[in-house]
Amino acid sequence: MTPSAPDPSAWSGLVDVPPADIVTPRLFSGYAATFGGLLADVGQTVTGLRCCLFPPMVSKDGLGMDGHPVNGGFVPPILLPRRMWAGEEGAFLRALTPGATLRKTSTIKDATEKTGPSGAVCFLFVLHKYETRGRIALRDLQTIAFREMATRMAAPRAAPANLPRSEFHQPFAGTPIPLFRYSALTSTTTCSAREVAFSPGLVIHGPLQASALVIFASKVPGAVMARHALSGEMSGQQAG
Repeated sequence: MTPSAPDPSAWSGLVDVPPADIVTPRLFSGYAATFGGLLADVGQTVTGLRCCLFPPMVSKDGLGMDGHPVNGGFVPPILLPRRMWAGEEGAFLRALTPGATLRKTSTIKDATEKTGPSGAVCFLFVLHKYETRGRIALRDLQTIAFREMATRMAAPRAAPANLPRSEFHQPFAGTPIPLFRYSALTSTTTCSAREVAFSPGLVIHGPLQASALVIFASKVPGAVMARHALSGEMSGQQAG
């Protein structure tokens, strides 16, 4: 396994508190434009918008080869260069509205290293708490995976047969337009040319697709979006 010196589990308990952020009207309108008709009838309260808050503002020299800030600050100095969103679960306690001021506290809960069929991987578990007006609005446990850079395109897996069709469904096209708009909202590089070269015609962006699913779930008649759990790589040109 590629070493992660020092042991990333030694970072457990480390806390990061960035400066407060605001749900500005411009951010909200940009978010609405990115998801287009998917946000129709949701109104002025959006939970998935949290992914666009508190972006890491790092100069070009401070970025790694995957477009994320170089590890070694709050994130342990894991030597595996490919950082990926691997999942999240949490609770929505209060909706976010334009004009709200939020404070965020992030705590590293654990880090584990494994070796699988695709090589070495390190999982980092980070708990995020978002507060507004002194009360917790959102709580989210994020799983980040660090892997080796891809050297070839993996063979696509066959879609499961006989999937049940929900009574509620809505297509969402994962085209380059929402992908790059979302990158602008979060001030992050979503994928490198190297990744695209090994995944032609495939759009994979966990936070964007997770936000789309959260928005969709909040629109189901009679449903109250209180908790969520998402894992794995949701991919493909259509997700809905």
